[in-house]
Amino acid sequence: PYRWEGRLVVNEKTVWVRLESTPHVLENGDILWTGVLHDISERRLSEILLEETRLNLESVLEGANIGTLEWNVQTGEMKFNEIWARNLGYTLDEIRFALAIWGAKSWEIITHPDDIEHANNMLERHFAGEVPFHIVECRMMHRDGHWVWIRQVGKLKTRTPDGKPLLMYGTHIDISKNKADEEELRKNEEKYRLLFANNPQPMFIFKPETLAILEINQAFIDHYGY
Repeated sequence: PYRWEGRLVVNEKTVWVRLESTPHVLENGDILWTGVLHDISERRLSEILLEETRLNLESVLEGANIGTLEWNVQTGEMKFNEIWARNLGYTLDEIRFALAIWGAKSWEIITHPDDIEHANNMLERHFAGEVPFHIVECRMMHRDGHWVWIRQVGKLKTRTPDGKPLLMYGTHIDISKNKADEEELRKNEEKYRLLFANNPQPMFIFKPETLAILEINQAFIDHYGY
């Protein structure tokens, strides 16, 4: 049988059609083709719109540097986008190959030992319906050997007939810079605390609107006798 899909102009209107035709040999040796022409314009329009939506979504994800994950919990099969792999220093083919080699221990191999228990606990809570999303921040091993902070947000969408978790979808964002900024802020705050607390001059912090004293240092207490 012969199959063809394309566009035809019918009554000055372009339509998408699919032709399915089969040859038949007649008694005189001639070949007669018979077939059916289907109007598939609605289906093709849906496919085009779906493809445009997919491309738009990919553009948004690329612009926001968001990795995506599709996970079959029962089979362990995972699908990633390029950004997910790139966040860990791999190409898409490389991360697929690496995870295939590592097998069932993949996540334990690339996740920081101190973060595995918390990540697993949050996942089980989500599967149990205790939290609407699986949200966790953890460190994952970059291909170059350093740790990358990743924020994972996922949601279980389907279950098996007997209620087991089946398909889960999620995002994967590199938040290493945020974590570095938070650590720098923490260190600066700690320096401030030490300078404030150990300063030999009496010091206090108050709220101008209410004159409420918020903090005082030890020198203030010693000097004024409070």
